[in-house]
Amino acid sequence: MKKTALPKMLSFSAPDLREQIEALPEGTALIGISTTGRAIAVDLDTESPHVLVCTASGGGSTTMLRSLTVGVRT
Repeated sequence: MKKTALPKMLSFSAPDLREQIEALPEGTALIGISTTGRAIAVDLDTESPHVLVCTASGGGSTTMLRSLTVGVRT
């Protein structure tokens, strides 16, 4: 099985990542950063009002759900 090469450091202050995040439309939740440094987001208004978070124990699902909850509070 080939392992994915993860970047040594991911930073929200990286100029290209910051631009991607700021360009996300309203109603879009940032759910992660890819191994190539690209923002991964889901548009809750057009794609679906539901999100499945599935990880192994200790994989960060609670943190992800908390982040999504904070992002969609009105």
